[in-house]
Amino acid sequence: MKKEWFFFPIGSFLKGIGGVPVNRSKNEDLTLKIVEKFESSNELALFVTPEGTRSYNPDWKKGFYHIAEKANVPIVLGFLD
Repeated sequence: MKKEWFFFPIGSFLKGIGGVPVNRSKNEDLTLKIVEKFESSNELALFVTPEGTRSYNPDWKKGFYHIAEKANVPIVLGFLD
């Protein structure tokens, strides 16, 4: 989730449920960090919007695919309305 959402008191809740603040202005190699979380966890679910945004974008981001491939985990399609 955008790092701007991680402010007090909401940020404490988001981090408590496993939220990860994303700073898109920096190259933080977030894909590798998420893969490491999968490797160090017995059970983990990751929810990603493939477009990288809540608004329509015809070009999907590919990070979710790279995470699944490197962590050897399945991709399950779903939706939230």
